[in-house]
Amino acid sequence: MGGMGQSSSSSTSWRDQMDAEEAMLDQQMAIEQQTKKTEDNEDSEEYEDNKKNKHRYEEMMIFYGEHLQHTKQPEKAALVYLSVGDNERAIGAFREAGNWRGALGLTYKVNKTTNQITSLAYELANQIRSTGEWAEAAQIYIEYCKDIEQGTVALLAAQEWSECV
Repeated sequence: MGGMGQSSSSSTSWRDQMDAEEAMLDQQMAIEQQTKKTEDNEDSEEYEDNKKNKHRYEEMMIFYGEHLQHTKQPEKAALVYLSVGDNERAIGAFREAGNWRGALGLTYKVNKTTNQITSLAYELANQIRSTGEWAEAAQIYIEYCKDIEQGTVALLAAQEWSECV
């Protein structure tokens, strides 16, 4: 008898779960249909309002990112810029923060030329080297600048003897 009771409650639970999933799918389909209607009818007032609101939001986030940079929080500013797709400002903020991985990684996404990437890599390597982080500077020189000589000098300064070989 105990087995039947468990079977009944598990089937009820299973049915409840199926009903909940079906309701979620219905809701998702309704949202997708509404989005399609809005996209199909670009002249609609609602579409224009959404477009204006998105533009205002992006402007506010850019102002907030600028505020963060002025208050010496460039890493946070970079993330704010990324949230609204302003990759150029994000690169600048990452660069200001000394986050070479963020800056250089993003340059590939915005289709910078090889010369632009190399130039930025040299700037970042020199900036990082000036803070005494020789091993990281070496990594940039070698991997991004393809400058083995400067990379070796930086590795020697970092006393990374085994990496020099």
